[in-house]
Amino acid sequence: MPVIANGAERSTITADDERVVIERRGVFASLRQGGSTTTFMPDVTGVHVDGAGLMRGWIQILIGGEGPTSWSGANQHPRCMYFDRGDEVQVREVADFVSARAHQPQRLADVGIDTAGNILGAPPQGSEPPAHGAKPVILAITSNPRVPDPSVPGGIARPLDLDNELNRMRDALESSPLRDAFDLEQRPAARIDELIGDLLEYPPTILHFSGHGVVGGLIATGPDGLQPILSNPMALAHIVQIPRVRGAIKALVLNACLSAQQAEFLARWVPAVIGTTNTVADDAAIAFTHGFYAGVGNGGSVGECHAAGVAAAALVSPDDAALYVIASATDTASIRLS
Repeated sequence: MPVIANGAERSTITADDERVVIERRGVFASLRQGGSTTTFMPDVTGVHVDGAGLMRGWIQILIGGEGPTSWSGANQHPRCMYFDRGDEVQVREVADFVSARAHQPQRLADVGIDTAGNILGAPPQGSEPPAHGAKPVILAITSNPRVPDPSVPGGIARPLDLDNELNRMRDALESSPLRDAFDLEQRPAARIDELIGDLLEYPPTILHFSGHGVVGGLIATGPDGLQPILSNPMALAHIVQIPRVRGAIKALVLNACLSAQQAEFLARWVPAVIGTTNTVADDAAIAFTHGFYAGVGNGGSVGECHAAGVAAAALVSPDDAALYVIASATDTASIRLS
């Protein structure tokens, strides 16, 4: 039997063993990109309820990451519904129902660490890369599908300058002292169905994704090469746990908007993951990439490379530079990339 709760302005949330459906109406529908959101239960990693004010709170269905902590943060989440305080008992009943069926991710703070500082269950620091790889591999994947955006003329988001970003990455490495120490594999305009094969062929020390992102995942190009598809954090978690990938990867760079929560979640399996806490301007994202790989080419640790990327982005936009965060269960200065 499904469980149902009412929300503000006649909105509802319904949950059963297969899915959670949020139906929004009124102003709250326009705030979060439409009136209806369906999340299938196998993708749900948790549920967040916040009785924020005297009148209202919100409930959010999670796919990786943590719930919002402010009204403005809640407005960015498509799987979020406001409710009146009189509906809170109903809402918490729905939340308990969903929580009992969710695939709960561990928060980074709760992940076990062994005496050597390694994440429990992850390969030890210094694990040998696959035998066929003589050099560390940087696998750079970009995806730039036509993404709907009702807020701009024409209803399609402006394409990202990803070719320029790849060029700046290559320039930074080629002009560095360690220019010959890495194999750089670039996959522009990659389709989602090509990703697994590339990772198996070139298990990366650094996996870099550039493209559009939302809180719920990265936006990639679908198998048809045209339509966008959302790759949620649980799917990415399965990808980085492929044994050949997990034995090689030391850093995952998500150079996409609103990817910080995904970084926090994925740091359970990857030694260091970089993401952004909000939307980032294209020129700042390109500058971050150039600075990060200048750090890589000069033998920097993950922490030093992140700092170099932030410094480069700050030359373009200090506000955007501050959005880049790094999630890791260990000291990032100890994670060497070369």
